[in-house]
Amino acid sequence: MPPEAKVAIIEDRRDFRMIERGLLAEGDHTVVMEMATVWEAQGSIPDLWLSGVQVVILDGNLTPGQTDGSEGRQLAKQIKEAYPDGTIKVIGVTMDPDGVWGADAQVSKERMMRGTADLSQVVTELKVTPR
Repeated sequence: MPPEAKVAIIEDRRDFRMIERGLLAEGDHTVVMEMATVWEAQGSIPDLWLSGVQVVILDGNLTPGQTDGSEGRQLAKQIKEAYPDGTIKVIGVTMDPDGVWGADAQVSKERMMRGTADLSQVVTELKVTPR
């Protein structure tokens, strides 16, 4: 796989989107789409392929006060159904120790913030389909 991937970030918190964008840039990955709400994310699923996205960074909870991970789980399922050939990988990035169900890989937000989880490396290690 080439060292750089085109990435979409689905994260409600702007501060985390900025951190994730910076970490991905360190690994020469390019963020080509960002979404902050379930509605934006669902509406953008058909555009992932058209935008060249290879990896989606997905938060488990996108609505303030939501803590059960159902939004991330549903979005991961919708992305997988839209791209059943696996050309678009999903990385769950959440505080929930169970991660985002249905994602191809998981990164703990807590570990990412402490510097003990390398988001960029996880993207690099996924077997992303070159385009």
